[in-house]
Amino acid sequence: MAIFLASVARDLLFKMLQIDPEKRISIDEAVRHPYVNLWFRDEEWNVPLPENRYDANNDLIDLPISSWKELLFKEVKRCEEEHSSKNTNSDIINNSK
Repeated sequence: MAIFLASVARDLLFKMLQIDPEKRISIDEAVRHPYVNLWFRDEEWNVPLPENRYDANNDLIDLPISSWKELLFKEVKRCEEEHSSKNTNSDIINNSK
C-alpha cells in the first residue's frame, strides 16, 4: 500500500533529482518506490515493444488536410479493432482492480 506522506514524496524527489547519475534512482527503483508503487503493475511494465512503431518520416509527407484526416481516422479504427479483439469488458474490469 502506498504511503502518501510528504516525507515519502520528498525521499522520492531527492533520489530522482540527484545530479550524479551513479547516485540517482533508476526507473525500476522509482516505480517500486513506496510513494508510487500503488500504480505499478508488473504486467504493464515488462511488455514487448509494439510491432508498428511510429515512423517520424511520415511527418515530412506533404498531404492535404483531408488526406491527413482520413489517415488518422483509419489508424484510430485499426487501433480500436486491435484492442477490441484482445480485450473484453470483463478483462478491463478485472485488470482495473
